[in-house]
Amino acid sequence: MSNHEERNECRTYFKLVELSRWLGITPFEILINLLSFFIFSIFLTLTLDGTIDFFIIQQHQNETDQDGIYRSDVFQKPVIDWFKLFSVLFCADIMNAYFCFIVILRMYLQNMQSMQKLFWTLNFIILTGLFKYLIALKLTGTSLEWTEVCSPIFVLLQLFALRACQIKNS
Repeated sequence: MSNHEERNECRTYFKLVELSRWLGITPFEILINLLSFFIFSIFLTLTLDGTIDFFIIQQHQNETDQDGIYRSDVFQKPVIDWFKLFSVLFCADIMNAYFCFIVILRMYLQNMQSMQKLFWTLNFIILTGLFKYLIALKLTGTSLEWTEVCSPIFVLLQLFALRACQIKNS
């Protein structure tokens, strides 16, 4: 190898084709998930910073002052509406489900094997959506344990391990 070839060599751990094969989702679905997570992280950062207040629930604290006059302008500490904040991720799951439904319907009409893809896609979308829902539920203050919240991811990791055993080396 010459010096010129060494400098132009691109070392990657996973190529998009390999990542798509391992995860069992298309590059379009990966793009939708990455874009939604990027938008979610921007909204989360701006909300926690206090720059935007669209995701904040203002709760009035009913108080009376020393003279017995009712004051409604006193606010409690702002509370974040986590389900509204996570709606970006939920919309991405709905878009992925719609896209997969169209692909599976076309595969079925062309008499191709679509049951395995349908099973995998439904499991992936349901488990990741359930994980996002449980995180939002945990952040609202319910008494869920973190092991309960992460249980869909544990199941998904086991399914990834089974899928990795079935993939042939190419």
